[in-house]
Amino acid sequence: MRPQRLLKSFLALTFCSLAAAQIPDTAGYQGASFNNIRRLVFANPYDALPTYRVNKEQFGPRGNHKDNRVYAAGLRTLSSREDLLEFDGGQKLLQANGICFAGEWIIDRPSGYAGLLAEGTRVPVIARASVSLDGTRRKHKRAFGMALKLFPAADRATAVETVNIFVMHSLGGVRTDHVLNLALDNAPALGSLPPFGQWSTALRLQSDFERADQTASGRANLAYRPVAQLSGSDGPRWLRLVASHGMPRVDADDFRDELNLDHYPNGELRWDIAIADGQKGKKDAASWTTVGELRVSESVVSASCDRRLHFAHPRL
Repeated sequence: MRPQRLLKSFLALTFCSLAAAQIPDTAGYQGASFNNIRRLVFANPYDALPTYRVNKEQFGPRGNHKDNRVYAAGLRTLSSREDLLEFDGGQKLLQANGICFAGEWIIDRPSGYAGLLAEGTRVPVIARASVSLDGTRRKHKRAFGMALKLFPAADRATAVETVNIFVMHSLGGVRTDHVLNLALDNAPALGSLPPFGQWSTALRLQSDFERADQTASGRANLAYRPVAQLSGSDGPRWLRLVASHGMPRVDADDFRDELNLDHYPNGELRWDIAIADGQKGKKDAASWTTVGELRVSESVVSASCDRRLHFAHPRL
């Protein structure tokens, strides 16, 4: 197997915010209100930053075994619309350590698209920034990403079907002093290879997740998630978040301390929202258009943020 393929297999699951859980019946999904999800996520902040460990012992047996937690988690992530879940084992299998935000998704420029990409859109959002494994500090190669849950309702107390998107910097992670420097998009670069001793785990993850993606979507793509759900059946190929001009950088060892909004002017962080179209695999040659801003004004590191908040993964 080529090293690039192996890296995809090892870390593609991280792009899916997997967490072990029984696959619920979501035929009766009624959505959720921003006010309710925000209240629950911010209700139980930690007294100190935890470190949830991520290791292969948590994955369960391989293959078609009924206790294969990786396959079950992949299928659940692609099938469940629920906004809150009780995760089996008390944590996510990957992306276990994170920080949550509340804010707004603002589209204030022409985009050429409808729905949540239409000019004039301003809706509340709950976001969770996280790293793939359990290395949260500057010395680690951090595969940093963000999941967004948008609430397309005029009334923040009204339950609505949420719209979820996922963006990352790189599947393999990088060492950086500031995660705020990292551009995030829905087709992240590969990054670096896993250590040789983890290659067998990489092959196992590839097999389990590709099987789950094939089952749920009818096909598999380990390093791309669509954003067409933002505008209906049609949408841009790529979406990118980049820290807005003038955002200061905070020196902190752990990314959750770095992104704590207490450290920023007016208690606020902003990312520019940009979109692009083009041929598959030609992202680097695409022409990007900035159409708005993700603006967050509240942050929390909490048990509900790490252990209950669920983002429905868009199918291919």
